[in-house]
Amino acid sequence: MKEEWDGVDEWRGEWDESGSRYGLSFTSFSDHRDGTEAECRVWIQPEGIAERVILSHSLVKLLGPNVKRDLVRSLAEKSGKYPWATVIEIACQRALGSWREGKPAVDLADVMVTSQKWIIEGFMPDRVTSSIFSDGASGKSYIMTACAVAIASGIPIGPFVPLIQGNVLIINAETDEHEYAERVARICDGAGIAIPRGLVHQEQLRPLVQSVRAITAQVKEVQPVFGIIDSAGALAHGSLNNDDVAIPMTNALRQSFGPIGRCLITHTSKASAAQENGHGTAVGSAFFRNYVRSQWEARRETDGNPTTFSVALIHIKSNRGAKQPDFTTNFDFDDPNGPVTLYRGRITDNSDLARYASKPAHITAVLLKSGALTLTDLASETGMSESTLRRSMREMTNIIAFPISDGRGGRGLQTTYGVRS
Repeated sequence: MKEEWDGVDEWRGEWDESGSRYGLSFTSFSDHRDGTEAECRVWIQPEGIAERVILSHSLVKLLGPNVKRDLVRSLAEKSGKYPWATVIEIACQRALGSWREGKPAVDLADVMVTSQKWIIEGFMPDRVTSSIFSDGASGKSYIMTACAVAIASGIPIGPFVPLIQGNVLIINAETDEHEYAERVARICDGAGIAIPRGLVHQEQLRPLVQSVRAITAQVKEVQPVFGIIDSAGALAHGSLNNDDVAIPMTNALRQSFGPIGRCLITHTSKASAAQENGHGTAVGSAFFRNYVRSQWEARRETDGNPTTFSVALIHIKSNRGAKQPDFTTNFDFDDPNGPVTLYRGRITDNSDLARYASKPAHITAVLLKSGALTLTDLASETGMSESTLRRSMREMTNIIAFPISDGRGGRGLQTTYGVRS
């Protein structure tokens, strides 16, 4: 038997017997408490026939004697006398060994060192898993749709500047292709461009761990440069707060997309949704949150106009290099069903959103809105302690401190803080 392992999620074996070609494959491996499962396909290509005939397609426990016995019985009924028991046992053992061994070890001296590359400049990195999270109806899906349009067209859409152009694969468990196509059309209309080719949408109705083979097949066919997964909660096989759910899902994501950059859209935890300042936390276990290499939080302003509003994008985490500057994406909906225009804004120009960003951004936004303030007044406006403000402002180069009279006619002076012009 000639066997082949793709290093990720497919084991294949082929052999010749009595003029016919036989083969079987195992894909979509998944580990469970009672053993490892995989999809098994067995085929035959009889002599003189150009096409293969599927003899069996089933889910097999690789160490499960009952399941393998049933498979052998089924194959014997379809193809007559043949030592299927021996063939299936050998194939299961070798496939399981390949799966458990995983990818081969490499000497790091032989690995070419490269710097972080970006799909969307300063926002979406290449080759790794990113995530964006927010409360419902905050604009995160529209933001990632704008990124998809930018990548497929090679044209900047608002703040999102593509550095690589190519196909985008959208795995969507929240909307169908009609709703997503409408969103794409409105963004393209707002940008004044035609809808680009290469935005490939796949509605997904099964958990991600059960869809590895289907998504892997789409990746091979579409050849995307980026993937979008919407959303983590809808594609999880249970609660993401449970590591028994989160770990298989993240492994399935890596199996499906391989070295292709991808963004996982997810939601804000209940505790963070109600907080009044500081960045929030995504749903899921600590492992699930730490699994992503780059993470952004989206916060929509609370009192914005429903057709013209801003969404803060706050960089929570970066595993490779410094965190990127926070900014706002400003939305302009011309009418309820018309074009959507996006443009970049400074987060310090919006004090309502800056309170969720870094301390320096929050301090700057308050001083820009209110003008120069004493330390006491600044503490009242920001909700920070005076000691926290002092520590933060010592590191800020855009802050200037100057004395002013205490207003009582004496010689008392108070230190006041303002933003350099």
